[in-house]
Amino acid sequence: GTEVELGDAIEMADAWVFGAGDPYFYTATLFEPSITRWELRSDGSFVKRELVSFMIEGVMGTYTAAFTPLFARDKSYFVDSASAQVVVWNPSDMTFLRTIPIQLEDQPGMVPELSISVRQDRILVSVFWASESSGWTKFGASTQLSAIDPSTDTVVETNSLEGCESLSPAGVTSDG
Repeated sequence: GTEVELGDAIEMADAWVFGAGDPYFYTATLFEPSITRWELRSDGSFVKRELVSFMIEGVMGTYTAAFTPLFARDKSYFVDSASAQVVVWNPSDMTFLRTIPIQLEDQPGMVPELSISVRQDRILVSVFWASESSGWTKFGASTQLSAIDPSTDTVVETNSLEGCESLSPAGVTSDG
């Protein structure tokens, strides 16, 4: 029953929107290594706020942040396949905290694709490999799953799953 007035809309190029809107939400870009915080005012208007850039960390894009639930008000995670790392950032003060490198198996001719699943007790990073020259239709011989302890932000376990060509979280349930 709510009427939408397109005159109040803001056009954004290549940005994914995420967050709870309490009163902030965020945009993550596909082709730039930055996240922008936006404020949703009580009158329904939007105000562009702070931007945090991850360029100096070698991050190529932040769009996976939009598919990763915020871990806490002062700490959240996303993965960057291009640099094979997990990025830890603070949504409250819009700062970079650290990166967690993911050691990858060597699969010649294959490009790694990382995805992330966030739980309160573990951050899970899955990796599968695909061949660009095959049009992304040929997959690697195995996948990899790494578990990160969010209290220390360290990788505590990594397993290779031989014969499993693709592994990715299909969705996130209410319990993470």
